[in-house]
Order: sequence, then C-alpha cells, then structure tokens
Amino acid sequence: MSRHSGPKSPGQRQRALIDRAGALAEGLALAARQAADRREKTARLRKLREDRDLAAKKD
Repeated sequence: MSRHSGPKSPGQRQRALIDRAGALAEGLALAARQAADRREKTARLRKLREDRDLAAKKD
C-alpha cells in the first residue's frame, strides 16, 4: 500500500484518524468488558468450589 493512497486533505486525514481512534476505543472497551466478565465468572466458580468443599467436609 502506498503512502499516498489515503485521504488527501488535512480534514480527510483528521476524520480518518478520529475514526481509527474511535474504533480503537471500542475495541479496548470490549476487551475490558470481556476481562471483567472473566474475573466475575472465575470468582463465581471459586465460590461454588469453596461451598462444595465445605459441604463435603461436613459430611
């Protein structure tokens, strides 16, 4: 891809940068939500295991 295939005017260049920054922000937000979901799921599973282990010890 050549350097000159993108937007030509400064306004077009700025718009393209803003669009790319927005796409990057959306990707980061998605990754953050997925990480939070994984942490929540892990904590839930850990609690279930602890409860199961406590119940097994009582028997």
